[in-house]
Amino acid sequence: MNWLALARAGFGFAVLLRPDQVAGHVGDRKLSPGTRDAMRILGVRLVFEAAVCAVRPTRALVACEAAIHSSLVGSTPT
Repeated sequence: MNWLALARAGFGFAVLLRPDQVAGHVGDRKLSPGTRDAMRILGVRLVFEAAVCAVRPTRALVACEAAIHSSLVGSTPT
């Protein structure tokens, strides 16, 4: 398993298990039930993608992961 797939799986589990904290809504402000469900769906998708990438990591797939990861890390929340 490459480190990008492992990082994606970890983040996916964090989004799946703690959507409010990942979204930055700590304290009195909570996500709406629909938003929380959407966050959890995205978490499941990230875990699934990590599993697929871990099973057969081709050079092109790893390059795509790196490009996506660098674009996410470089972005700033609005």
